[in-house]
Amino acid sequence: MTHEPETRDEKVREIVRCTRDPLHFVRRWVKIQHPVRGIVSFDPYPYQLELLQAMHRHRWVIAMMGRQMGKTTTVAAYMVWRMMFRHDQTILVAAHKQAGAMEVMHRVRHIYDHLPEWLRPETVIRNRL
Repeated sequence: MTHEPETRDEKVREIVRCTRDPLHFVRRWVKIQHPVRGIVSFDPYPYQLELLQAMHRHRWVIAMMGRQMGKTTTVAAYMVWRMMFRHDQTILVAAHKQAGAMEVMHRVRHIYDHLPEWLRPETVIRNRL
């Protein structure tokens, strides 16, 4: 269980740490929908952490990974971090079919909606395709 910061100073320190370290943000605050256990904390596998680090360090990343390895979840978590903690971001979700792009956006919204209220910035626009 994640310890929630109680004081304003603790919350500010946690926001600063999340701003600097996407791996900390993902490990500590991201919740995902597990098919059997419901909403759980995202505990990335080492290869998912490697993917997160690669996306953070490099502008372009090609990941040769098998199917069903949590790439979409990992990318969605990083997208949420990037949208929250980097200014003036334009993030494009492209897929072969609209349903694929909508699945990514569903995961992004799920992660965002399950962040603590004090950490989550206000949403301005939510209904864009």
